Amino acid sequence: MARSAKRRKVVEPERGVLAEGAGAIGQLIASNPVLVGGSTAFLVTLFYVSANALW
Repeated sequence: MARSAKRRKVVEPERGVLAEGAGAIGQLIASNPVLVGGSTAFLVTLFYVSANALW
């Protein structure tokens, strides 16, 4: 009886620093959506008020 062929090992390319950082930020956003949403709302409001003050 013949042996079955071995599967080739799939070599995944190493992820760069930018990809690792993007993955870490994505995990942070996924685990703390309220923190990210609150910070975003605060910054949008701050920039809006600052733009009106400069106008």
